[in-house]
Amino acid sequence: MQPGTCNADYDWTEEQYDVTFQIALIGCDGLVVGSDRLSVQTVPSETGGPAFGQPTYQTKYCLDDTQSIICFWAGGAMSPVVARQIATSCKLQDAELQWSKSIDTAAASIPVIYQYPIDQVIVAKADTPDAVWLVTRRWHAFENKFVPVCFSVKIADKICTGVGTVAQFLPHHLWRPNMSVSQLRTLALLTLSYATEENPSSVGPPFDIMTLDRTGHVSWLVHDRMIHQTFQADLEKIFSDRHNSLENALYAV
Repeated sequence: MQPGTCNADYDWTEEQYDVTFQIALIGCDGLVVGSDRLSVQTVPSETGGPAFGQPTYQTKYCLDDTQSIICFWAGGAMSPVVARQIATSCKLQDAELQWSKSIDTAAASIPVIYQYPIDQVIVAKADTPDAVWLVTRRWHAFENKFVPVCFSVKIADKICTGVGTVAQFLPHHLWRPNMSVSQLRTLALLTLSYATEENPSSVGPPFDIMTLDRTGHVSWLVHDRMIHQTFQADLEKIFSDRHNSLENALYAV
């Protein structure tokens, strides 16, 4: 199949794809972005059977030369290419409207070669510690070709990308805008740990945690252990201790 040619029978599982979970959290003194490293390289079976998946581990982010633009990717085999294009072609000093246009243009400049459902890139800028941009890339069939459809949105609170998992319950209910970057790191690691517990074939450590503080300083943490077990034990104890009062509240007049 020629790149860009529309073929409804093409199986994107013959390509490398990332089975990824990522999270971005913005707080009172900066932001945190976290990602797992588990990936799967799929190759066609020599016997013509189902494609064979081989787990691999890789970082899922890239930086520009000044380490001021940081892109985390999730999606198909072209998602890291999209992230690299954004990191290398967009200019940190652009005004916000031009910046949004430039990241959309960069994402759209990479050809679509198969019908992978969606690519997502979380983009952080060193001069913007109170928001990230989520770039979403889908495909549209036009004149027997795949045409990329890209759009970006500025996120000032929280966002998860990659595989769907009920671990998203945690940032949805625990995140607060007045959280410090220290608290955000813990919440990001806790969510990644639960996502791994729930989706071990799609998410896995080590976890990369990027922190951007209010001064524009970027720091990194690599965490190779699951941390949700203690939290889970405490949660079960709280429920055990409180279930009577909760039950009474159900029947209160």
